[in-house]
Amino acid sequence: MKTQIWSDQWFQELAPLEKCAFIFLFSSDAIRPAGIYALTLKAWAFFVGCSMEQINGIKERFIEDGKIMYDDANGLIWVKNYARHNPNSQRENSQEAIRKNLRVFSHSPLVASFLSSYQEFSDGKGTVGEPSETVTVGKE
Repeated sequence: MKTQIWSDQWFQELAPLEKCAFIFLFSSDAIRPAGIYALTLKAWAFFVGCSMEQINGIKERFIEDGKIMYDDANGLIWVKNYARHNPNSQRENSQEAIRKNLRVFSHSPLVASFLSSYQEFSDGKGTVGEPSETVTVGKE
């Protein structure tokens, strides 16, 4: 975890439960290199220690704030800036792991959203491209 999160204005304004919910998203052992992984709302609420009503409210806030996207139909979440802030994302094997992660969840609309944000992983047709060389994962 990058320690700069503690000085991030958005993060500082979160309630304690929201901070816990956000930290859980990128520290979960289920997270994958692209930041897309299976997470039911029930499991998220359980791990954070809150009600379903609370986790739904937190989810909606994080979506509105542009921090996550959630695929209700498939129970998948995308932590939008995870690939940018993951210190290992510049490594060639990490980039292949990101592509693999995207292919596993290619049925989800989250992958198309990821590819529009991280065009270096796209083939230009909205699907995961093959690596031509090591790419630099986009900066904010």
